[in-house]
Amino acid sequence: MVFAVSATVATGALIGAGLVGLTPAPRAAAVDTSVTEVASSTVDSSIVKAADLSQFRPGNIISDAVFFNSATMSEAQIQSFLESKVSSCRSGYTCLKDYYVQTRAIAADAMCGAYSGGGTERASRVIYKVARACGINPQVLLVMLQKEQGLVTSTAPSAWAYQAAMGQGCPDTAACDSRYYGLFNQVYGGAWQMKRYANPPGTSKFFTWYAPGKTWNILYHPNSACGRGAIYVENQATANLYYYTPYQPNAAALAAGYSIGDGCSSYGNRNFFNYFTDWFGSTQTVAPIVSVGYDIYIVSGGNRYHITAADWPVYKATFAAPVAVNADYISSFQDQGDASRFVRNRSNGTVSYLDSSATHRFPSCTLVSAWGGSCSSLTQLAAAEFDLARAGGEMTRLARLSGDDRTFYIDGSTLAPVVDQGTAKILNGGSAPFVGLMPKSVADSYTIGALRFAPGQFITLAGSTEVYLPTTDGRLLYLPSWSIATELGLEIAVYRTVKPAVVADFAVGPDLSLFVSCAGTSYFAADRLLRATLSDTGFEPVSLDSPICRRLEVSGATGGEVFVKTAASDAVYHATGGMLKHVATLGQLNSLAGSNPLRIRVVSAAAFAALPIGSPYLIAGELVKAPSSDTVYLADGDTLLDIPSLQLLQAAGLGPSIRIIPTLKAGAVDKLQATISCDGAAYEARGGGWVATGATVTSSTQVLTAETCRALKLKG
Repeated sequence: MVFAVSATVATGALIGAGLVGLTPAPRAAAVDTSVTEVASSTVDSSIVKAADLSQFRPGNIISDAVFFNSATMSEAQIQSFLESKVSSCRSGYTCLKDYYVQTRAIAADAMCGAYSGGGTERASRVIYKVARACGINPQVLLVMLQKEQGLVTSTAPSAWAYQAAMGQGCPDTAACDSRYYGLFNQVYGGAWQMKRYANPPGTSKFFTWYAPGKTWNILYHPNSACGRGAIYVENQATANLYYYTPYQPNAAALAAGYSIGDGCSSYGNRNFFNYFTDWFGSTQTVAPIVSVGYDIYIVSGGNRYHITAADWPVYKATFAAPVAVNADYISSFQDQGDASRFVRNRSNGTVSYLDSSATHRFPSCTLVSAWGGSCSSLTQLAAAEFDLARAGGEMTRLARLSGDDRTFYIDGSTLAPVVDQGTAKILNGGSAPFVGLMPKSVADSYTIGALRFAPGQFITLAGSTEVYLPTTDGRLLYLPSWSIATELGLEIAVYRTVKPAVVADFAVGPDLSLFVSCAGTSYFAADRLLRATLSDTGFEPVSLDSPICRRLEVSGATGGEVFVKTAASDAVYHATGGMLKHVATLGQLNSLAGSNPLRIRVVSAAAFAALPIGSPYLIAGELVKAPSSDTVYLADGDTLLDIPSLQLLQAAGLGPSIRIIPTLKAGAVDKLQATISCDGAAYEARGGGWVATGATVTSSTQVLTAETCRALKLKG
């Protein structure tokens, strides 16, 4: 017939049950709290008493992952384990390792899958098949058999020990229910009951008083006078143990190890922790990588992530080979889709990348995106699983690609090959970088950029003395003078000499100058500082890439006209029309500066010499000439008027001072006439000045600017 267990049966262990060496008598209807416990000296010598009860957590005695992992032991491993605990039985007794029992077939229900029984089966086989059918860790069943009746290590087990092997149907306050007698009924019934406590679909919500996620006041002893203690029950497995044995160990029980505490001590759940820890290790740790058939998962915190074939090698290298589990175990975790190589430690928020058998922390979500991930979609791991992996170097923008010996730098949408490891170190801020392996699927989303040199560092080509500044967009900017580099604030040194073939894809030019642009803004470099230029200077700025621009110091001041001088001279020049024009007076400077602050930049003589010099700004009404010519001109604004004769010069009273300008370029000029127009009136050169004639001004009369007229000697 089908064996069934009533959901209303109260189960539990006698307060002394499970003390090794004690052969318990049938449970009485009432508990005798004065019963004498067996001392630790009688514990079987095969048990190494190493469990650290300071680690006992009453709210999480064993994790769900461990409790419900039915694939921890094969049938052969269970048998070998039993044999390792008992070398030989006493004459006339049958130990668990040699015990056979009649079984029967049981149909599947909400708690357990079908049990294919019938005939006589060995105890180890029963334990294995029940564990698989009901989704319970066989190690849990072995510990229950030990803590309840000492069956695992007993060399002289009684018939009663097999009748009540798991304590199933044996409440602490009543006699055992004979319906559950026998090893098979006890093992199957105990496992079935452990599943029933969770109220699985298809059953009633009967078991609620130790439900996980809440705080419960749990007795220390069947004698209620011993009191209760508040426990926050963290998980279903721990709730199951309290349903099965509804007492928690008090401080005296925990202090006693395997031995006796005081009159209010209970030992069932303490001994469960002791036996499991000493025999099988931590009650909290299970391999995070598990497999069901050909499917491999990482499980953590109630979630499961399927590991794809592409990512399996790195997961295996980081967390080791998978542990085989059954479908019931994996179905107890919530499906979160595919795992990725981007994992997050839920306890502290650290986001890392799996590579080279380790986790590598990301300093920012921006870098996560650069590596093809997203901080909004990560494989979430509890600290227990996350910390199983070795911590490696921090993630950087440097990557390697499968089948390629080069190191690449991630820059925007490109992967730029790095010229050497010294450059990689510089690109990483001066420290040796971790260079991760970028998956092909991510690398394919990038384009391969130009060869990357250290930003702002100069190179030469083998066989040449010419110096160049390489850019990330594949240009070699020729450096005409180290003085230019000084004014820009770049290091005065050659970083590398490379073979011409290395930069064969680079375009040579333009020449580096003091006029540069960064991100579309034009600047003039002087004394290691860039200042913005507001006007069109006529100089074509050399476009620098963002890595070089980041190495330069940029002034935050408002830009303006470019005025420049050297430290050795007071002469100030204005950059306009692609040349420097000398400015003669402060009035001219202020006029040229307009509403912007007047700032004069001081550069080295060598840097100044690299800039073209044009004709100077003229002073209205002054006389000027070139050093190699006798022709004298009158400055009329920007126009030069040729004075055709000495007589006119004397008649107009011009001079005697004449400014000699080395860069004077007269070009096409007009001749100064003897009659001029100033402010609509006609004047004639006569008697050392300009005398008003009263004549009518015509279209042919030479008109001078107001500034020039103010400088002339006008009469009348």
